[in-house]
Amino acid sequence: LPAPTGIMARDKNAHLLSPRPWRWVAALPHFGRRLLFAGISSPQPTVRRRQMFTNILAGVAGLNAAFHLIANAAYDLEGLIPVHIYNAAMVAFCLVNHRLHRLGDIAAAVVLLVGITFGHSFVLWAFGTASDLHVYFTLAGFTLFLVGVENFRTFLALMGLALIALMAAIFLIPENGAVLAADRGLRQNLAIEAMVSAFLMNGLLTVTALTALHRAEERAEGLIAAMLPGRIAERLKVSRDRRIADRVDDCSVLFLDMVGFTSATNEQEPEEVVAFLDRLFSRFDEACQRHGAEKIKTLGDGYLAAGGLDGKAEAGARAIGLLAIDLARIIDETPAFGGAAFGMRAGIHSGPVTAGVIGDIRISYDIWGDTVNTASRMESHGSPGRIHVSEDFRKLAADHFDFEPRGAIEVKGLGQRTTYFLAGIRQDGQASG
Repeated sequence: LPAPTGIMARDKNAHLLSPRPWRWVAALPHFGRRLLFAGISSPQPTVRRRQMFTNILAGVAGLNAAFHLIANAAYDLEGLIPVHIYNAAMVAFCLVNHRLHRLGDIAAAVVLLVGITFGHSFVLWAFGTASDLHVYFTLAGFTLFLVGVENFRTFLALMGLALIALMAAIFLIPENGAVLAADRGLRQNLAIEAMVSAFLMNGLLTVTALTALHRAEERAEGLIAAMLPGRIAERLKVSRDRRIADRVDDCSVLFLDMVGFTSATNEQEPEEVVAFLDRLFSRFDEACQRHGAEKIKTLGDGYLAAGGLDGKAEAGARAIGLLAIDLARIIDETPAFGGAAFGMRAGIHSGPVTAGVIGDIRISYDIWGDTVNTASRMESHGSPGRIHVSEDFRKLAADHFDFEPRGAIEVKGLGQRTTYFLAGIRQDGQASG
């Protein structure tokens, strides 16, 4: 797969967000990948993963049967003929099992598991409980890997079948079985092999399950960290109803819009437009992190950010002022797009906002209130290349920035307002960039 671009490539959580295949699968040779995904055509990742596990189990079972076919034939060719026939049949069964994927999402898994259960019961009948081969039935719980939690009833049915087979082995099958009943050495070797194999398989499957769970949790953490501010993400983890709503008395809100960008995109391919915005907004996001502001969202080619949502009003105003200056610099440094130069127009206002998390399927963190609307008006009534701010923001950030008075202007929906242009960082103030 191509390397991710933009913020996905630079964000510290990018490795948790990008939809990559399993690394060990990608490292397999072409022949190995063909075997691993034999018969799999479903586009659904969860189905493909279950069917891949089914192919792995079929491969392991087939190799195990082939190994025992050779080993048993070398040990006693004539005395173990029934077992030889079973092992040969199991090899053939496992080789063609992948063809059943076309019949349904878990068709191959169910047939394979039922076949292994009955086949193993036959082996137990042949060698008896003295071989301890019935210990393999204790691995039945891991059939959930093959059928998935969404098919839990099927899983319970398969577990029930394995339990019946185990009970039948314990209470109905003779201790020494029906084949070479007098060969205690053979049964002792089989018992040792069964115990060691069960031990290793339990450990391997447990590690696999816990590793998959850990990676899923990491991906979830990465997604939350990418979508929400850190302090909100921490609160969301412990919130019972996933409802987070805050009232912030003095929040500084920045609206930024790119002037001339829309017309520059008319002759461009969609992929080029998206790639350009991705690169530009990635730099914006990095500037937000650098100055301690919080990105709220993008709106087309517009950008909305806020400062002071943690209750630190003056620090938030300083962060938003520094961010606005930095974003203006970034846009000035950005080459023309589509043969046309473009600039920016920004607006800032400070005041009370409501902030919270909304949505169930696709959650987002947003802010609402007249302060947001006023910041939008500051942007729309501003001038290209300038950062237009309200009197409220100027009062809050006066110790950190220089301002150029614009005077009283008529603001749509707000009436007469005294506004300013952010002129730069005060040389005698505390601000620095």
